[in-house]
Amino acid sequence: METDRKIHLLILTACLASVTGCATSMSAPLAKTETVQKVVATYFVSNPLEAAILTEIPTMNPGESGAAGSVIFVAGELYAAASGRRCRPVTITMNPSSGITRGRVACNDGHNWFFSGDVFLTGSIK
Repeated sequence: METDRKIHLLILTACLASVTGCATSMSAPLAKTETVQKVVATYFVSNPLEAAILTEIPTMNPGESGAAGSVIFVAGELYAAASGRRCRPVTITMNPSSGITRGRVACNDGHNWFFSGDVFLTGSIK
């Protein structure tokens, strides 16, 4: 009887140790990921055109268009992303006569607006 009790306690201790180990190991990578995302969001704007668009879109109404040089862009509806950020789609027309448009998503991390990564390279022709 005493041996059974020791085995049960040993199993319980092993389970608690593994759960505790998993819980503490998950917090470190998450903190590193958030730090990297903040650094990228703050410092990475690939060109002056993107910077000009990101300066204007925070105050634009949904469907409103803006221009930066010969580029026309239209801001979409603001929405709450799964990441907790506020985001909005932006349609960018590089040269209106060519009909080539590109869809991007701009997000705000609470301090800065930035374009999310262009995963699918969404350039298209009207």
